Amino acid sequence: MDFLRTDKDLASGKLSLLVFLPDALRSRLVGPIERWVRERTGCVPVARGWVSYTEEALDKFYPGIAASHPEGWPLFASLFATGPCLATLWLGADAARVIPSVKGATHPARCTGSTIRGRFWCDNPTANLVHVSDDGGAAVRELQVLRSLESQLFRAPIPMLALEPFGDSAPSAPEHSAILTLCSLVAMHLSEQRSPLQSLRAPENEEARETMARAEAWLAQALENTSRPVSEAIDSYLNGTARPTEVIGTLKNAAHVGPWQELILRAGVLSRGEWLEGRGNASRVPGLPGRGPGPGDSRQGG
Repeated sequence: MDFLRTDKDLASGKLSLLVFLPDALRSRLVGPIERWVRERTGCVPVARGWVSYTEEALDKFYPGIAASHPEGWPLFASLFATGPCLATLWLGADAARVIPSVKGATHPARCTGSTIRGRFWCDNPTANLVHVSDDGGAAVRELQVLRSLESQLFRAPIPMLALEPFGDSAPSAPEHSAILTLCSLVAMHLSEQRSPLQSLRAPENEEARETMARAEAWLAQALENTSRPVSEAIDSYLNGTARPTEVIGTLKNAAHVGPWQELILRAGVLSRGEWLEGRGNASRVPGLPGRGPGPGDSRQGG
């Protein structure tokens, strides 16, 4: 049986490093993403290993990001504090180029459905499911950071054989999606209001843009049945004028908002502007009443 030489094969591009983030695990998407990547690239996972990031290791793994994104970084660090990640090695022809090509841009609004972040109900750059090393050199450096946390990670001989499919414990649930989290909380409020409006089901095709369009349409309908504070919170969220603390405070008065949901909602508020670009003049979501953001409005408050 042939075995891989992990560090050398990462450097040469024979292997690629892909890390499933805590949100992928929480949403039970490791198995579905692995299957999709296999079908899309022809590459296969040959090793998996659990790792829990410290804040120091996270800063080394993503050098310079904390300084360049001072508002988003604390939220990102909070995501990694919620649970472990699953590091995987992928083998295939030109793996170091092919696997990054299906990752997608950091923000799902800039992705197509042919990428991981352009599907699987992804809608914000905090909980965007995976990290993939950009090239062989980056993979070697990043693996050293991971080994500072788990010293034996991928040190044992690795057979050149595809692993059995990852077994998620239950069906997928898109808990990493901010817009679907908002819809679920509004649905809880509507049920208490005895509204006839049915809860939104996540689109089966999983694509980010399709999910966003359906969620926006559902929320436009929900506005007619929610209390005034909740309707104002929905409007401000969708049209980019929201402050996280205000939106979450309003929703907490209408439904139970857990720590995970609060984290994801904050990520959605802070990144909403990307979805509005291209719709014209910070543009409003079709079908929603009210005004667009003015010069004094901020999407980053709270």
